[in-house]
Amino acid sequence: MNFDIVVVGASASGISAALTASECGAKVALLEKGDKFGGAGMFGAQGLFAVESRAQKEAGVKYSLKDAYEEIINYTHHSSNALMVKAILEESAATIDWMAESGLETELVTNTQEVHQEHPRTYHQFIDEFNGFKRVMNNFFRKRRSPYDRNFSRKNCSRTG
Repeated sequence: MNFDIVVVGASASGISAALTASECGAKVALLEKGDKFGGAGMFGAQGLFAVESRAQKEAGVKYSLKDAYEEIINYTHHSSNALMVKAILEESAATIDWMAESGLETELVTNTQEVHQEHPRTYHQFIDEFNGFKRVMNNFFRKRRSPYDRNFSRKNCSRTG
């Protein structure tokens, strides 16, 4: 079989990459070595960082893209890729919305790590990740392209996060 894109690992990131590519018209293979999908999103991290999300705005969280950017750049002593940090932060809120539309909803929570207790709320915890990841995978399977449909277009199909 031929594929436009092969995604290795059916974690939250891998599933998102595969689904996005499928939505953009690519013929995608999603590979997972284990018998479960979701990666750390199912059992470990269980959420996503985002800035200026709808939930944050509704909760009155005052933490801007500029605040997040400066914090990350300073925390990494200016050794991180500034353009990549900016791109990820700028798409983070839209990514939360897109995940919900794809079947995996989140709720804004306080990070449980002690060092982050006084930090503005940026952590979007998955709600019912077991069924949510199943819904996202079902969306991926539904949107996968036929091996005979080769009209893959990258136009208007970029997503980071």
